[in-house]
Amino acid sequence: MKKITLSILMIFLSGILFAQNEVDALRYSQEYYGGSARYLALGGAFSALGGDLSSITLNPASTGIYTRSEFTFTPSFFYSNTSSNFNESKNYDYKYNVNINNIGVVLSSGKLSEDGGGISTFNFAFGYNRLNNFNNRLLISGVNNTSSYSDYFAQLANGKSTNNFNNFAEGLAWDGYLIDPIDSSGTSYKTSFDSYGETQRRSVSSKGGSGNYYAAMGLSYKKKLYIGASLNVDVVNYTESSIYDESDPDDKISDFNSFTYTQYLKTEGSGFNMKLGIIARPINWFRFGASIHSPTFYKLKDTYSSKLTTSFNDKTKSKNLSSGEGIYDYQLNTPFRANAGLAFIIKKSAIISIDYEYLDYSTARLRANDYPFYEENNTIETSYIATGNIKAGLEYRFGPISLRGGYAMYGSPYRSNLSNAGASLTSYSGGFGVRTNDMFFDLTYIYSQKSENYYLYNPEKISINPAKINYTANRIVATLGLIF
Repeated sequence: MKKITLSILMIFLSGILFAQNEVDALRYSQEYYGGSARYLALGGAFSALGGDLSSITLNPASTGIYTRSEFTFTPSFFYSNTSSNFNESKNYDYKYNVNINNIGVVLSSGKLSEDGGGISTFNFAFGYNRLNNFNNRLLISGVNNTSSYSDYFAQLANGKSTNNFNNFAEGLAWDGYLIDPIDSSGTSYKTSFDSYGETQRRSVSSKGGSGNYYAAMGLSYKKKLYIGASLNVDVVNYTESSIYDESDPDDKISDFNSFTYTQYLKTEGSGFNMKLGIIARPINWFRFGASIHSPTFYKLKDTYSSKLTTSFNDKTKSKNLSSGEGIYDYQLNTPFRANAGLAFIIKKSAIISIDYEYLDYSTARLRANDYPFYEENNTIETSYIATGNIKAGLEYRFGPISLRGGYAMYGSPYRSNLSNAGASLTSYSGGFGVRTNDMFFDLTYIYSQKSENYYLYNPEKISINPAKINYTANRIVATLGLIF
């Protein structure tokens, strides 16, 4: 079983790969709901509203609101920009992506009871909504006068004999002459550098996403109470490539020229969950909605590899090394979720909607048949917290045209004693829609931003300043809907 322990402070992109740990648990537990243009324009505040195919992922009771069948399709254009500041050196990078944010159909029974008595509708819905977009690029560069990644390799090696080294990390560093033994005991190591002042750089490129396939059933009772349930399959596809290098352009380190450490990780898999929800409409201008989501029980597969190239003045020490490919299968249980929302309909022309989502990231758990994950699950429990996500939206209609705006704040999952305790993600959205009796078109723009600290290697083992990271994402989402 491969294992590299990561500091919780490093979570933004993993940066250190080849371990199933708190980084993976958080990445696949966080859900920044995608969906239709109208859903996103209102910040995703649809627990009490319903009537949108994307809202079924949030609250399956939305299925019961329909009185006509509907099909929607939502492509999305995504652009992310990430800037970094490491030891007063600033860099930025960006990435584009086009994807399908939503596709689905609801099959409605129509109005079963014209007088509002008994069961009014009984509907089924099937579809897909995107949960996460992992496409991003990060570039960090700066001069470090106090430490090196080779120090971190030495810390990973300490306490081990050379035949027990991890071939994806310290084993490469040993074969590449980046670490040396301290004494004859053979289990204590140090960097091979005699001084510092090297230029450190890391480029990380990630791609992929996660999404939710659902089959839902919903009904309405006397047009006042809507009840729904869904069975869901969530899928994950994540790829990350990291290139880390250190160089000595000013010849401050004896014999050393440079090294490049390249890492690759691909995670893919799927999981299932169940959801139950209700929406109540006690009076025409007010709605209340709530839903619960079971944990998602993922089965995941990691494929990973690493390479190391070193260059010294002594050419006999210069190496080009490869770990080969590793594969590992494991499971992840994500947190239970609970959603509640209020919606106000004003004179059939305006909608105000507010949602709150609760989840406890510390309850995520990694599992495998051949490894207990004691340390990793303990880190999850002691580093993450319960938090809330707040979403709000406003829509104003005049004739067939609607104008919309929204806000969402996804709370930080980190405990208050950690570097990224305040690292929440905030989104602002706006858009419009045009609707006729048989079709509709919606267009929305969403801007999201997040700031975090990123460490090139574990600061609990080797002292290093964090890189200050500012992440922004821009999405343009269009939905075409057919009513039949």
